[in-house]
Amino acid sequence: AIPKPPRPNQPFITPDQVGAGGDNSQHRVLIKKAMSGYEALKEGELSFSEGSLITEISQDADNPGWCVGRLPDGTTGRFHSSFVEDVPPEELAAV
Repeated sequence: AIPKPPRPNQPFITPDQVGAGGDNSQHRVLIKKAMSGYEALKEGELSFSEGSLITEISQDADNPGWCVGRLPDGTTGRFHSSFVEDVPPEELAAV
């Protein structure tokens, strides 16, 4: 069984707050692939299936390992990085 990710100790930023600070110097977009499925336990978390591609919008500096991402259908929410892996560029080209 896959261990559950650690619970954050700080309030999350909401997807609506992403980029609200106006500092785009740290803005980057990465594509991640889910190594296993995850069913959201709290409001604002992202549910996804194994193999889902998730666009990482930002990382939560106050809650290490937690990110905000978007699924291809437009659903946005938080997820823990322990459930995903980077997608190699050659695999992205095939999508």
